[in-house]
Amino acid sequence: MSRETREPDQSTIVPRIKHRDFLSTIQSMNLPPESLPVMEPLVADLLVTYAFDLPHAFQMVMAADQERLGLSKEEMREIAIANLREQLDAVDVQGDPPVVRVIAGNNLDACLLLCDEIWETLAETIPPDLVVAVPTRDLVLVTTTRSTKGGVDQIRRRTKEARETDRVHGLSDQLLIRKGDRWEVFA
Repeated sequence: MSRETREPDQSTIVPRIKHRDFLSTIQSMNLPPESLPVMEPLVADLLVTYAFDLPHAFQMVMAADQERLGLSKEEMREIAIANLREQLDAVDVQGDPPVVRVIAGNNLDACLLLCDEIWETLAETIPPDLVVAVPTRDLVLVTTTRSTKGGVDQIRRRTKEARETDRVHGLSDQLLIRKGDRWEVFA
């Protein structure tokens, strides 16, 4: 069987980042439990969902798929992040301080929030704490808490602009801060 006709398996599972409004939309559909997408909170108003990355589309991983594959949510997340890492050709950092953009391409930029090694590496060159905005799935902006050139104000402005122009793939207008190996809301 070709990859297109066989039942999706764990080798094609990737994470997808969604806004919590996705959960409201799903709940309003009154789907049976087995037809609900597998999801979990990430940080602020962001969720992690999972999808089978098929040749022509992403297909949400539903509770029935999770059961069929015999995976816990922790195993699903580990597998999805490992598959994501395999898909990443190169992560690029573009722009000049005080704000840089982290780019993965292929609609995977927001998913980089799940790759700790990227943020550990960036933290070495952008001390002391990273402040990140993820206004859309394809836009990840980074500055530092120590920016003296208005980095935080710049990413707030660029986030607002991005959210106004990309309503389909919009994610969050909240800023995040990297504390150790986790994300928190930046106040």
